[in-house]
Amino acid sequence: MNLIDSITNKLTGSILRYFKNIEDELVGHLALRINNLKRKILIGIASLFILMIAFLFLSLSLIFLFIEYYHLSKTLSFAIMGLFYLFIVILIRIIK
Repeated sequence: MNLIDSITNKLTGSILRYFKNIEDELVGHLALRINNLKRKILIGIASLFILMIAFLFLSLSLIFLFIEYYHLSKTLSFAIMGLFYLFIVILIRIIK
């Protein structure tokens, strides 16, 4: 019985080491993929934030263009921009 026990212990140990190596490779691969995904999400959020700031400044510049160049009231200028954005959102919803 001692011989059979030692053989089974060696086989079990080698099988466990084999699965442990596979596990280490899978965990390393998954960690790499997760880190790449985190980086892509972070870059996407940062670019979206910068795009929103640029959109805000362009909107304000259009509003002030209406006020100063076309001599419209502030209320009417903001209403025009609001309707413009509403129209864009409706178009996006229809296309989507």
